[in-house]
Amino acid sequence: MGPLVSVDWLESHLDRKDLIILDASPPTTMVSQLVENEGKIIPHARRFDLKNIFSNQQSEYPNTIPFSNQFEKECRNLGINKESRIVIYDNLGIYTSPRAWWLFKVMGHDTVSVLDGGLPAWMNNGNSVTDIYQIGFKAGDFVVDYNRNLVKSYEEVKNNIISRECLLIDARSNERFTGSAPEPRKHLKSGSIDHSLNLPYGEVLENGKYKSINELKQIFAALKIGDQDLIFSCGSGMTACIILLASHLVSENKTFLFDGSWTEWAMKEGLLLEEKNNKNKNKMKTMTCKQLGGACDQTFTAATFDEMAEMSKQHGMEMFKAGDESHLDAMSAMRELMHTEGAMERWMQEKRDLFESL
Repeated sequence: MGPLVSVDWLESHLDRKDLIILDASPPTTMVSQLVENEGKIIPHARRFDLKNIFSNQQSEYPNTIPFSNQFEKECRNLGINKESRIVIYDNLGIYTSPRAWWLFKVMGHDTVSVLDGGLPAWMNNGNSVTDIYQIGFKAGDFVVDYNRNLVKSYEEVKNNIISRECLLIDARSNERFTGSAPEPRKHLKSGSIDHSLNLPYGEVLENGKYKSINELKQIFAALKIGDQDLIFSCGSGMTACIILLASHLVSENKTFLFDGSWTEWAMKEGLLLEEKNNKNKNKMKTMTCKQLGGACDQTFTAATFDEMAEMSKQHGMEMFKAGDESHLDAMSAMRELMHTEGAMERWMQEKRDLFESL
């Protein structure tokens, strides 16, 4: 199995006894998630919860690699065996699934692939979906063989600035990389690590799938990577895995992930912003559906932007399911944002800034 499989491949192998399908979709509280995919699951899939189970909840940084024993235990709970062939997908096409793929690689399991195009490609191909995850399977015998050599620490990245042994490639938007746009984690300054290169993750994707091999070769050739080892970074170790996987498709360069990414770097380098509007931190605020990108005057009141975004998402889902045409149009506009590099980040930041200004 290579790093990617197509929907046709998966459809033709659904009956394989050693096949495990994992849904690594992001939490439904993400405003950017398309609500028409809510509750839709590829048959036989099992839930791979990156945020709450397959990350280190004790870490001060988001999306940190879980402890080996934790990963092994939870994989066994999912019925995963040492000989399992794993296919991972997410409901945004290509977003969180490469992170799950990389976790299995760093934990020593090589027979793992990402479904190119994810759930949207599966559905667009006319394949069936269900609304329940597979249950009733026996505990697996999965064994972790942790490969520390695939991970770079803050100290190693800092030393690399001087040694230049590796090229560091950052998957964040160009605006965040250059410091001209704020970070989504508002206590951090934006910017970049010295001598790093920028490859926004959206540049290796097209319509929720990876670009062709020829296009990817041109993209990495433009970075002049040669045969150098590559370190990949982003905001928190998630989207870096998208371009890391892309490099596996077209090169044999050794690859590493700076798991803490910009969040760890900025915190340890003291690149912090003073908290503003502290007196209004717990103030209840009200916004309308239209202010949050929707299509009506329904109001929502909450103390945090994330709470308000969740209220707006739930409302949009209800209107979408009811067939409200104005909300259908709003979802179409959201879909267009997702396919434009950096557009969703800018849109989210605009809404968050509006909330903070109230």
